[in-house]
Amino acid sequence: MLADLTLDSVLPIFDLAVFAVVGIGLFLTEINRPPRVADSKEAFQLLERSIRSNIIDMPEGYSWGEAVKQMRKSGISADWQSIEKSLADYQATRFGGRKATEENWNEVARLALRLRRRKIGNRTQIEGPGTG
Repeated sequence: MLADLTLDSVLPIFDLAVFAVVGIGLFLTEINRPPRVADSKEAFQLLERSIRSNIIDMPEGYSWGEAVKQMRKSGISADWQSIEKSLADYQATRFGGRKATEENWNEVARLALRLRRRKIGNRTQIEGPGTG
């Protein structure tokens, strides 16, 4: 049985396996890549959409501080210091009329992506598949 195996018969199988692994790796990298954002407004709009759809018990008219507190409490892994710095800069730009000082909003976009992957709130503990 093993004597029948030649390099010509094994090589295509090996090639297929290598291509499959590379393809899966590229696919996973692409779906885990945070969206590119050009500025603070775009980054926080993305985060706001994620908050509205994934934090179940967030009250209407919530503040950014409440949202950050809820997300931190949920255990989402993020660079919270960078996010809070970006939030302070965004609020100063939006409400204080100051020019934006920080150009790296990637951590806010990463947080939005992480938040999309989970639901936070009381209803998630009681709802399962087919119960909602």
